[in-house]
Amino acid sequence: MRMHRYSARIACQFLALAIAFIGTACYSHDGNGQTTSPPDPKVLEYLHARFDAELAGYSQEAKTDFDGLIKRWYPEPPPKENAAETYELAFPHVLHNAKGSGNLSRFFPASLRVPSWARFGIKKRLQKDDESLKLLHDAAALKHYRYPIDFAQYLQGSPAQTAQGPLNHTKALRESARLLCLETLYYTDTGDTQSAAKAGYAALALCSAAATEPDTLSQLTRAAAQLMVFMHVEDMLNRCQLNAEELKPLSEELQELDAPEAYRRAEFLGDYLLKANLDSATKEEMRDSVANVDPQTLASVEAFRKEMRDITVINDAEMLAFSRTARTAVAAERFRVARGKLPETLDELVPDFLESVPVDPFDGNSIRYKKLSRGFVVYSIGKNGKDDGGDFGLMSEQRTRPPDLTFMIRR
Repeated sequence: MRMHRYSARIACQFLALAIAFIGTACYSHDGNGQTTSPPDPKVLEYLHARFDAELAGYSQEAKTDFDGLIKRWYPEPPPKENAAETYELAFPHVLHNAKGSGNLSRFFPASLRVPSWARFGIKKRLQKDDESLKLLHDAAALKHYRYPIDFAQYLQGSPAQTAQGPLNHTKALRESARLLCLETLYYTDTGDTQSAAKAGYAALALCSAAATEPDTLSQLTRAAAQLMVFMHVEDMLNRCQLNAEELKPLSEELQELDAPEAYRRAEFLGDYLLKANLDSATKEEMRDSVANVDPQTLASVEAFRKEMRDITVINDAEMLAFSRTARTAVAAERFRVARGKLPETLDELVPDFLESVPVDPFDGNSIRYKKLSRGFVVYSIGKNGKDDGGDFGLMSEQRTRPPDLTFMIRR
């Protein structure tokens, strides 16, 4: 029996939701597969209020000039300045060379050298991907990014656009981030701070470019890649001392990554697409499609949608928190290089190293900072809504996800 147009579209939407749910569930687990603690209800209410207010504002704008909204959000880059074109040249090579290469991007304690066997394997992989890395670095030097997507087809749920559109390179994005992290680790371990900083910058730029994509699944992939990159940048700053010229580009790119609108715009467009599909369905199609669905299944779908939205607002806040803790930590490092000491408070970083102290997305207060006996930690209170002190070790050493979201430099 032929599936109705309405049924087919809604089935595709819930399939996308299921895929996204798997991705967010993985992002909300630690490295051992253990779930993190549940969010505080008041924090969740606060996050929903801010997130939903943004989406409501988008809806009002879309009613008056949707085409203008899309052009403003995703403008066409000037000729020869679109990094997406260069990334597309690199992605096929990255995916091809990743086959059978194993997971060389595992972490080693920052206090120890990378084992010789691992260093040899990483060097071999980097040599194999020399051309890919050159393209990824060339793309990072371009400041504009727009994936070649036809929004008219995308918003109509065109099968051709779904096959060729924003979902087809999420794996390439993840593998490219992993490759640049390997490069960062290799040069960090060999003491080449200039090359390590350039690789870290290119990895951050890749994540920053993906922030402009209009698809929720792309944003989830970016979140996972971004967390991996932050861990390697934290590792780099713990293993070696970068100078002012090496730290400044990292600071600037971390500023670009502080993009609260990225996740929310993708979520809005997903909702807009679903609503457009619903509105285009005839009453007969809707009646026929829903008639064979039992109430228990409909209730399960609604519960799933609610859980998905909860995970969405938490992931949105976590991405912002990690970006802001990393940016603040790099600013503190720049202060230390320039002044020969750590700041006593984050206010000392303004205005020379930060325009203002970043806000913790989980409560609206300033990001936290604490000097340690050796080094310092910058942290967000996280989804439990409590300040737990932030002293949980480096991200790469944490066996479970701590309540506070931290960026620590122990030297």
